[in-house]
Amino acid sequence: MFGFVKLIINKSFLNWLVYHKLNLIDKAVIAWIFISLINLIINWNLATKLEFIGQIYMVLIYSVVKYYLLKSNKNLTFYKSVELSLMLFYGICVSLIFFSILHYIGLFNKSPFLYCADYPYFGAVYRLRAFTNEPVMLVSYLSLPFIIIAGQTMSIKSKKWIFHFIIASLLLILTLGKSLPIILAVVLVFIVLHFYKTGFNKVFIRIIALIFVIFSFFFSNFHILNKKLVSNKYLEETQYIDPDKVFSYTNYDVYGNWYWRQKINGVKIFKLAPFFGVGGGNLINIIKEERNYLNFTDKFSASDPICTYTGVLSEFGLLGFFGLLFLFGSIYFCYYGNEIESFELKIFIGAFTYLLLEGLCTDIMNFKHLWVIMAIISTIISNNFINANINRLDIAESKQSNKP
Repeated sequence: MFGFVKLIINKSFLNWLVYHKLNLIDKAVIAWIFISLINLIINWNLATKLEFIGQIYMVLIYSVVKYYLLKSNKNLTFYKSVELSLMLFYGICVSLIFFSILHYIGLFNKSPFLYCADYPYFGAVYRLRAFTNEPVMLVSYLSLPFIIIAGQTMSIKSKKWIFHFIIASLLLILTLGKSLPIILAVVLVFIVLHFYKTGFNKVFIRIIALIFVIFSFFFSNFHILNKKLVSNKYLEETQYIDPDKVFSYTNYDVYGNWYWRQKINGVKIFKLAPFFGVGGGNLINIIKEERNYLNFTDKFSASDPICTYTGVLSEFGLLGFFGLLFLFGSIYFCYYGNEIESFELKIFIGAFTYLLLEGLCTDIMNFKHLWVIMAIISTIISNNFINANINRLDIAESKQSNKP
């Protein structure tokens, strides 16, 4: 923490922060902070104050990363990230073996695996979480390194890199994460399609990727149960399933779960304060106060928004929701408006897209790696913008010198 504070009070950093030329992503980040400030003023309470401080911290991470990347004056290539990605995955492999042994002999209390007594569709399972509290966080942290390794494997196509890819894939599979199909979809669209520019393969791959995303969303939010095999007692006692039936089809019933219930809660709470929301970080308190209005069952905990988009809609209102769309949309606007095609940029856009899709079932706004990825994308786009203008200037000067 002391080191981070020392970085942000650096005089050259503060001068850069005030005077550097802003691109669209920078403007969207500033707009988001102003929206958070308005939200704080209108909903003045402890939860909103803490949420605002958290957003300031995230924006400082974005700014510091971008500043030092630009200051380094080095080209950002995804190949330079490959070694770090491999170190992370193999470091997890080594620590997994080491801490599993320590846990088995009783010298380490926290197991690298999380035991789930009634995990949907799988029953009692152990899920890899490594150094994180939840497997979902481990999947999120590993998403960018995995996409980088997949890109390197597709580029080189050697046995060594195929082996690295298999090891990375196995670690992700051990998490049994609900968003694994989304990672696969991102790899298909942003990496595999990079090597298939035209033809039927391009359309087919996009369709497969869309199916993976729909599959992940549906089975993350709903459960299909056989009417003949499920009792009311099971529905009341199981941790994940909402007893309220969504719809029926022949011998099967479809039920929502905690993720779906929190999305419904977010929309209902949005109706209480549609323009400015109930206050950042205040959703949990409102759920506790409005349990009857929300018809919120006691077996579910009133925790984070779960869905980024319904969470922002309820806590920040329409103003915050449109600010969020502007923030995320600025990334794609700059990407598709970029004059220089870059595979490294495509890699980071792929990782960013994964996080946005993960945001359908997770609150990602306080993920530090989200803001780091945004800073890297903004830096690459700034460098490409500079390079494009330098190239244009060189061409213009060349034409001037060639004139008779």
